[in-house]
Amino acid sequence: MIQLLNSVRAGLGLHVPERMARRLEDLASERGQAFVEYMILLVFIAIAGATLIAFTGLGGDIQGALTTIGNKINP
Repeated sequence: MIQLLNSVRAGLGLHVPERMARRLEDLASERGQAFVEYMILLVFIAIAGATLIAFTGLGGDIQGALTTIGNKINP
């Protein structure tokens, strides 16, 4: 994407201020890529878990187990 923007800028002969050019270079770096990949993986796992609970009836079993634990803690 950044390469495309640089190509367009060069092709049109546009002047880009130094501050903006530094910002474009920062966007081209891969500093936050691992974080984004982990977040995508976490969202995928959360959706898969919610789907599993919703469609297999595990929700009621989990709720029953938590109620049992709560009753034993607070008799």
